[in-house]
Amino acid sequence: MTAFTLAVEGQKPVSGALELPSASPRIWRVNHDKTSWRANLPEVFRLDPDLHVILTEPLQRLWRGMNPQLTDDQWRRCLGNTLAFTNGTGFPGRHDYINNMDVTEKDPAFDQMRVCGGAFLTGTPSGSRLLIDAIDTRKPIPSVEYVMARRFLWFEAVNVDWSVELRSIVIRPFKGGWGKPVYVPVLTSTDASYPLELLTEMDTSQPLPSVYQYP
Repeated sequence: MTAFTLAVEGQKPVSGALELPSASPRIWRVNHDKTSWRANLPEVFRLDPDLHVILTEPLQRLWRGMNPQLTDDQWRRCLGNTLAFTNGTGFPGRHDYINNMDVTEKDPAFDQMRVCGGAFLTGTPSGSRLLIDAIDTRKPIPSVEYVMARRFLWFEAVNVDWSVELRSIVIRPFKGGWGKPVYVPVLTSTDASYPLELLTEMDTSQPLPSVYQYP
């Protein structure tokens, strides 16, 4: 709490206290799950509630702009119908504004609101859940620069595979066959949450750990 005194000429001073927002928001990390690895597919976890997020033209251009290291075709493959983010709601068969394909079809969608293991989230604890801060698609879409400057508004897609040699899980970049990182926006179409028991709160006085660090 921050104490204050308001003095107006000719009036009795008024004192009180204000609770100001923290300069450094609390940050949580999505735990990797050693029991749910899926070879060659992103390690994804669903946010609640279970709703689609329609990928309109502004959202497609935002996501594309977040990944200058990818070609337009590589970005398109991130929205494949069997690739974890857009299961049955992606390409081909949906309007691709970047590559100007399927222009008479409806827009693609995240079939569920998801994040990957290792993602960093901010928000407000409420009971057993974290009400997360995200890019709310009901509001004007922010710029690429705004999003990338805020680590909790995007995550790097990762795979969690089993290593026979190490007899443990290995966290690898989701490379999609092209050897480059893939950054994904945290999008919600409504207020969304995630179980606090599946998160680890970070010490914000220390550098954030690598997405590839387990746990």
